[in-house]
Amino acid sequence: MVRTSADNVSLVAGGVAGVGVGSTAVSLKYAGTTKLTTLSTGVQIAGDGTFSGDVTAGSLSKTSDTTISILTAAESNSVLKFRESTDNYGFTQQYQGTGNYFELLRHNNSGVGNTV
Repeated sequence: MVRTSADNVSLVAGGVAGVGVGSTAVSLKYAGTTKLTTLSTGVQIAGDGTFSGDVTAGSLSKTSDTTISILTAAESNSVLKFRESTDNYGFTQQYQGTGNYFELLRHNNSGVGNTV
């Protein structure tokens, strides 16, 4: 453990700080790159996420709107998949950024799918 400032300490392994703990935030790093940071409003995650369990946004007792945003650079696609483990059955909702249209695909033994 290394004290990096008056209000911060870091856990260091192999000369690289992996966990930073401060008076207002905690950060987790992989190979020196911050991947998770706590904020006053929640957490910030950098990179991809893989979840083996359920993911919940909001709650039944919340009295305001809940928003899930899938953001991407201009002219890129945003995709939401509802698929079985084989990836050949289910549905895909996608926004095609290059053509500026929304598409719903049905996958019936096809990874590509057909427009619904």
